[in-house]
Amino acid sequence: GITQFTATANLSYLRQDVTLQADWQSSNASVATVSTSGLVSGLHAGEADIRATYLGVTGSLHITIPTIPLN
Repeated sequence: GITQFTATANLSYLRQDVTLQADWQSSNASVATVSTSGLVSGLHAGEADIRATYLGVTGSLHITIPTIPLN
């Protein structure tokens, strides 16, 4: 599946969507990849951390891609 992630910077004076400015990375590209715009694609069953870095601050989300049962 494909899911759009977003990154929000909580600056001292405002909250700002920085999805397109953030540097996106997946800790396990064989399980999930992430585009420069935060679009995450699940490839295989397993776990990965999706990270967004903006102005030296990193936020991450741990994801699990489940095994699809065969009927």
